[in-house]
Amino acid sequence: KEKQQMFRHVCWQSRQGRQSRLHPYIARFCGHSSPALVLVDGHRSVDVVRKELALRAAAHSAGVEILAAGRQGISISLFAAARTLRSDGQPLVFTLARASGDELEQAGLEPSETGRATLERDHRSEARQNRAGFRLTFPRSLGDAMPQVCVNQLLLAKVLAVGGATPLLKLAKAIGTEVVRAPEGSAVGVETLLRGSSKNMWTRIHRLAEAVALAYQWQVAPANDRLVTRFFRCFA
Repeated sequence: KEKQQMFRHVCWQSRQGRQSRLHPYIARFCGHSSPALVLVDGHRSVDVVRKELALRAAAHSAGVEILAAGRQGISISLFAAARTLRSDGQPLVFTLARASGDELEQAGLEPSETGRATLERDHRSEARQNRAGFRLTFPRSLGDAMPQVCVNQLLLAKVLAVGGATPLLKLAKAIGTEVVRAPEGSAVGVETLLRGSSKNMWTRIHRLAEAVALAYQWQVAPANDRLVTRFFRCFA
């Protein structure tokens, strides 16, 4: 089939909300070391990013973070994550969150020449304020013990499709809703077609990533305490 899944949202936390105890496999890293950092933009190849991700994930006890800029950057990052496996054959599990334009620049991901020209015309412009990317956080190294749950064998409770005209907010709300509703030990899939022009494919993947990041933000920082939330992680 030409339709391929980009994400499976791994929902191991109970329905009690943000204060629930996380499954041991996805517990947050609580040490003092900082994760290794991998920077990705449209100029890097999937294979190069995959090799760097695998190398750093295997060697760094604090895990790895990918900072991705632009539609091509997040697409390359997700393809690299999908092609990187642990020694036990399991996919890498990660969280996907938004990264601000300032975070990208401070890390060394400068805007493209076209983007820089736009930003320099007016440093207070909406374009500068809205420049953003993504932060993929892989909390465990490739050398850790085998997970207690085989994430690539989880049953899919729901699959959401992303097309060229899929509204971002509607998709993010659907992801958040299905994550909360999913039975314990299952996953929610979000998929898009890997065909057509590169530009259109990057746009769909970028929209998919934006929706996942927005849904993740709502789970970890809900607008009020009355909202039912459920922490989740992803794999590609």
